[in-house]
Amino acid sequence: MVNETEKHTSDSIEDDTSLDEDGSVSGDANPGTPGKKGAKRFRFLMPFFHNSKKRKTIGFTSIFLTKTNLPIALEDLRFTINDQYFKPEILVGSGKYKKRHVCLIRLRVPVSSLHDMSIHNSFNAFIQIDEDTHINRPVTYNVVLRYYVAAHGRFYFDKDAGTTAFFRQTVGRSIKLTVRHQNHTDSLGANLKLYLAWILSVLYPFRKPILFFEKNASKFEESASEVFKYMINQGKQRIFYVIARDSAATLNIDDKYRKHFIY
Repeated sequence: MVNETEKHTSDSIEDDTSLDEDGSVSGDANPGTPGKKGAKRFRFLMPFFHNSKKRKTIGFTSIFLTKTNLPIALEDLRFTINDQYFKPEILVGSGKYKKRHVCLIRLRVPVSSLHDMSIHNSFNAFIQIDEDTHINRPVTYNVVLRYYVAAHGRFYFDKDAGTTAFFRQTVGRSIKLTVRHQNHTDSLGANLKLYLAWILSVLYPFRKPILFFEKNASKFEESASEVFKYMINQGKQRIFYVIARDSAATLNIDDKYRKHFIY
């Protein structure tokens, strides 16, 4: 199946539609049809995120679970990111109309479609039921580790745009696409340090340091630096300030503070 990107306009939804609390749109022709709470579920089961520099795409392959109160066909499935619609590849799955589907899908989103996106972008499953009714709902993921939040997929670095893009899990376990400026902590070396710090926190749970930092670990100013210096002057132990090495090199600061820097 060929990937395609579509633009959706309000002309495809009749004026008698109304927005449900759960994000679905149900028309008066089918009152409550797909608007009942719990009637619709879309879930990714442990997605495998993958990017392609050659194809210039960001995406994932995942088991996809659906539950609706009306029969749907996987051929009608689209994923929406803001106002853009993307057709996934159905790698394994039935083409029949059913209320429940278990399938394997692959989604590739062209990087060129990310250029005008904001930092946080909604990601929904969209299925047209009939002329008056469609389902448009967030998709949850990480069903097996359902309480593991703040997970994210692989970073896609766009050097020309100076941005980093990745799919991530929200606190409510839905999936969103983040497109933001590149951070110092996006690098492989910085990520290895973060993982090592996490491992050490597990091995030594009672030796918890107090860390200070400003946004992107790029500054030594404002409230964080003042509280940091105050605690050092009070003789507090295991006090550290996280800052980029290049930023720290330009600072005129006493060595008693500098030795508590983490780069």
